[in-house]
Amino acid sequence: QKLSRIATMSGVDVTAGIVGAEGAAKYAIVGGDCQVLNVKLEPSESVRCEPGMLMHMHPKVTPVTSFACSCGRACAGESQWSSEFINKTKDPLVVGLTPNTPAKVVPVDLSTITAGGAKALRFQQGAWMASIGKVSLSYSSQCNPCRCCCSGQGAISSSVKGDGTVFLEGHGTVMTKILGAGEKMVVDQDSVLAWADTVDLNFRMAGGCCAICCGGEGMFNTVLDGGNKGGLVILQSMPFQKFRQAILNPTTRQGGGKTNNV
Repeated sequence: QKLSRIATMSGVDVTAGIVGAEGAAKYAIVGGDCQVLNVKLEPSESVRCEPGMLMHMHPKVTPVTSFACSCGRACAGESQWSSEFINKTKDPLVVGLTPNTPAKVVPVDLSTITAGGAKALRFQQGAWMASIGKVSLSYSSQCNPCRCCCSGQGAISSSVKGDGTVFLEGHGTVMTKILGAGEKMVVDQDSVLAWADTVDLNFRMAGGCCAICCGGEGMFNTVLDGGNKGGLVILQSMPFQKFRQAILNPTTRQGGGKTNNV
């Protein structure tokens, strides 16, 4: 009830939710862009998130900050610090979180990932926002030097595993696809938001010399391969790097050599 009242007060429909054991929504994502994640915490439950994401919370919610001394997490682009909001009362309480960048909140139920044969979900550097339930935040390394340099995800990427729900920051329009076994997809390097560890991350040339130099896609594209089991892939249409570049360079190119100052 508290969760639904917050969604009603905002004047925006709830766009996502997961049904809890008692039939009540466990969380609600409000808004179209720059979304808000409202999490209902039952007694003794908590939500863990990146620092600086709090928007609102009940006065009786207990905030805790922890430090994880992990070089891997630092190399994967995640903060060493994390915030946790705990409900130590006997009543359900609500915490509202919002991404640190203009982003959409992308929920992923990790139990559906493991049901498909995957052990973890890997994602783009800095994409982790929050998690509820039994979720372990870690990292994975890529030992192939060619893939490190050319696949677009670097040598170390963040990963999560468990049976809870993880929330990622996605920019622009977010698309999900389940790759079948042996199915492949060629995508822009920065558009890859997350992928199951059963999906193989590879690369290929973006085209010939003219396409590489003048096509605007760089030298390589990322190839997502379903491998033997297939798995979940999450893509984003406006990566934050692309959005930031558009803001810093307010001149857009039009056909016929004309320019338009935005």
